[in-house]
Amino acid sequence: MAEISIIGSAWIEECIHCVKPTIHTGTNLSTITRYYSGDMYNIAYTMSQFNVPTSFCTKYGNDLDSAQLWNQLNEKNVMLYGPTVTEKMQNQVIIHSDNRILTFWEGNEAFKFDIDDLYPHTAFAKSDYVVTDINDDKVLEVLFKKSPNTKWIVSRHIPSKELFEHVEGLILTYDDALKLGKATDFDRICYRLCELGAKWIIIYMGKQGIYAYSFKKPLNYQSLFKDKGFDSGCYSGFISGLLYGLTTYHDFHKAITIGTKISACIYEFPESTRDDIQEAIKQYDDVESFIY
Repeated sequence: MAEISIIGSAWIEECIHCVKPTIHTGTNLSTITRYYSGDMYNIAYTMSQFNVPTSFCTKYGNDLDSAQLWNQLNEKNVMLYGPTVTEKMQNQVIIHSDNRILTFWEGNEAFKFDIDDLYPHTAFAKSDYVVTDINDDKVLEVLFKKSPNTKWIVSRHIPSKELFEHVEGLILTYDDALKLGKATDFDRICYRLCELGAKWIIIYMGKQGIYAYSFKKPLNYQSLFKDKGFDSGCYSGFISGLLYGLTTYHDFHKAITIGTKISACIYEFPESTRDDIQEAIKQYDDVESFIY
């Protein structure tokens, strides 16, 4: 079976869901959910659910949360790499109240990857695909040159044009893509990026579906989201399904279809189990029915 490597950040996320003040006390009733997060961590965890040989490289904090994250992924048979820094794990707080969402990010420069860090180049070189959200082109240049035959997938970052010869695909969110131009310009934008060397471009648009560009052909895929759900984790869920499809079926369109299924599954059931995800994979129909 094909092997996957992932390199990027992980952190603790705390979601606070507030309800309106009670009549008697005037205080808010809230539920607090605490869990590990970060797109690259989410992908590593989900790929372990698929039983795909997976390596994950990140920077670990010197605290109990980091140790527990290591143990959790290690129990899932994920091969773990990366240095430990003398800081506590990064933290993000998301507050949901009255249809508003407030996000507080407690980042730390110590967790950013640097060109002098030790990377598992051997693991990357033997992987069929490596996905990363590193946005430092100097670091990417080091990684690409050490593993020139690996298919690199870059998430939420557009590398400098000199690095595009190493890029298999780019995955952007809708907001990322809008920074490059209007939605009506996506065909032109993606054509230009593919001319630089990328094999394909995907724009993840949530409820609006998926826009993909490959072999000079744009394709639009329907969203499978239902009316109510939770967006957190859906983007990384899509990438996980995409990787599963690419390594299992070696078919770009089937891979996107599986990605939309997994994304919708996580949207409706954020705590999706392995059985939920496997069932979502089994239920996809003819690929063409998702293209419009």
